[in-house]
Amino acid sequence: MFLKKSHRLRAIRRGRLLETIAINCLPIGLLSVTPVLAEEQPIALDTIDIGAEKATGEKRKTDDNSAVVARGGSAATKTNTPLLETPQSVTVVTRKQLDLQGSPTIYDALRYTTGVSGERGVNLTDDSFNLRGFAAGLASAPMAIYRDGLKQLGGTYAEPSEPYGLERVEVIRGPASVLYGQIAPGGLINLATKRPSTEPLRELEAQLGSFDRKQIAGDFRGAIDPAGVWSYRLTGLFRDSDTMVSHVPDDRRYIAPALRFEPSSDTSLTLLARYQDSRTAFNWGLPAAGSVAYNLNGVLPRHMFTGEPNFDKYTTEVYAVGYQFEHRFGDMFTVRQNFNRWGSALAWDSAYGSSLQANGRYLNRFGYSRRDTYGSWTVDNQIEARFDTGPLEHKALAGLDYQNYRWNYKTWRGTVAALDLFNPVYGSPVILNSTPTIDSLIVNDQLGVYFQDQIKLDGHWLITGGGRQDWTTQTTYAYRASTVTPSKQDAFTGRAALMYLFDEGVSPYASYSSSFEPQTAMDYTGALLKAKTGEQYEVGFKLQPPGSDYMLSFAAYQLTQQNVPSADPDASHRLINPSAQISIGEVRSRGVELEGKATIDRNLDLLGSYTFTENKIMQSATGTQGQSMPGVARNVFAVWFNYRPDFAALGARETELLQGLSFGAGLRYTGPSFSPPLAAPAVVYRVPDYAVLDAMIGYERDNWRLALNVSNLLDNAYVAACYYSAPECFYGERRKLVATLRYRW
Repeated sequence: MFLKKSHRLRAIRRGRLLETIAINCLPIGLLSVTPVLAEEQPIALDTIDIGAEKATGEKRKTDDNSAVVARGGSAATKTNTPLLETPQSVTVVTRKQLDLQGSPTIYDALRYTTGVSGERGVNLTDDSFNLRGFAAGLASAPMAIYRDGLKQLGGTYAEPSEPYGLERVEVIRGPASVLYGQIAPGGLINLATKRPSTEPLRELEAQLGSFDRKQIAGDFRGAIDPAGVWSYRLTGLFRDSDTMVSHVPDDRRYIAPALRFEPSSDTSLTLLARYQDSRTAFNWGLPAAGSVAYNLNGVLPRHMFTGEPNFDKYTTEVYAVGYQFEHRFGDMFTVRQNFNRWGSALAWDSAYGSSLQANGRYLNRFGYSRRDTYGSWTVDNQIEARFDTGPLEHKALAGLDYQNYRWNYKTWRGTVAALDLFNPVYGSPVILNSTPTIDSLIVNDQLGVYFQDQIKLDGHWLITGGGRQDWTTQTTYAYRASTVTPSKQDAFTGRAALMYLFDEGVSPYASYSSSFEPQTAMDYTGALLKAKTGEQYEVGFKLQPPGSDYMLSFAAYQLTQQNVPSADPDASHRLINPSAQISIGEVRSRGVELEGKATIDRNLDLLGSYTFTENKIMQSATGTQGQSMPGVARNVFAVWFNYRPDFAALGARETELLQGLSFGAGLRYTGPSFSPPLAAPAVVYRVPDYAVLDAMIGYERDNWRLALNVSNLLDNAYVAACYYSAPECFYGERRKLVATLRYRW
């Protein structure tokens, strides 16, 4: 068997490095040849190797991060597969795009990505989205955030992610249970942590911006030893900032060391760790009357804070340690083991707005205090085999993963005076009850076995199939009620896809996939409801001609979720259990997604996306059939460009100082959406459509980069969405300017 091109090049590079070391041991008279071998040859080989990685998409090193257009990804298949050969709707947001657009949150990083919706204005406590019309992280929906291919376990509010610590963000749309187990049907978001590399990087960055934003950050990587066997990465950040909403800070400390041991081209071990301390306050939103509906007292201001400044706080302290191990046995087998140990502590105090009084002026509130501790560990074992059976080329993957998650959750309720929203006077005491309202421990275990085979025939046909069996157990210890509620559920999920690879770089496909989510909701007898299940049919195509710097993708799908819990309409059942539910609900999303990314002549980057989503409740016990889920707009459109003029081509000497100047601008449009579909005949509020302009101007010279990013350039006042039961409505963020000065050496 023969080594692949990229493997051969890497072996040559290591061989010549050893040759260089040997030459250094020669007599002094021969040392004059050393600089040529030490400086010129490794650089040339590195350049060739990177090109091979981009061309094949086979390696895990993410060189695409220096460009806007990505070619490969691993989250959708858990193998190194070019996006052009992935029969699923996938978006990769590279480090380059994150930097150009200035993305202070994960949602900001995805605002030009198709299929993603659910903006909540100033939301710094969690990463919540709608993916293909289904909640992912909102309220009781399961978290859809993964980190380096492993579930970032925790409740919705356990860890808001820091974009500066990431190399890229991968968005997988549609059911992904076949590789990841219990997850919402809309998809998942995988965050790729910055990794060690032998290529040196020393970066310092400072930011100043609106709302008194001050931030310093640093990113350092390189080889530790001359042979490059050991390499490191150290990323850190400190931020002190306010926000659009009064008394809601955005303060954070973040540090992430990483170490890689790579004794050969076949073996690598990467150790990853991070610590994050975030301090903010929960933004409960504002009543519909005065934001999206008429209020006789006027319009509520965007900066309105409904809590108590001396009481409200929201702090999370997170740590994580783990490793990623990989070893290749020849050209056929590769084994991997990924492990993560994670923990989080949450302290949350809030004067929570509950309902608006009849005069439309005073907001009733109650005191709320919560203390959570989270802990988990997860491990994913994989074996990948590449082999042929006759004319069929196989890339087979088998895996076994296990997740253990513990969540201790304690809350207190209390009293606090109502707040005049149009003339707020703060300082009302918050008096909490001495006895907790909730005091419970939830222990969750998931064991999954999965298999996937990517089969290629004649270099054109690509058949992908896979299946997974999951066993989940969850035990809830309600200490206050002195009850223990065990739960065991298992499910089989699968997917199948057919794709054809044209030589011109066009790949149409059709696919089917399924998902499942265990439930904690109960019927009137106390029995757990059936797990929610989902299934999706999708067709689409991707276009990325060989050697091109652009990619277009199109997808059309129908995604249905069954066994959605709904309030039990039987009054006799509610007398036995007031919170009794039945699993007859069904929600369906139909949609079209179009996305394109291109780099033209290395001077112009273009991004564009369009999303059409028809989200509808098909079955319900509360009379909400025909309504859509909250925050889901039928039409969403976004376009962005970044232009770097080539002043040097003009030939005038006076243009030399202008070389390195760049301009960027973007337009985001979101159509109307609706507030939550509560039991009929409750009022459902319509959230108007809105459009937002973003802009950027940057200048790079030598090792310096100066950029000014402006979001909501025209300071458009709009309500982004309405959620929860009141409902609470959230203004979109006001105009924000952030100036960034970066120095690399």
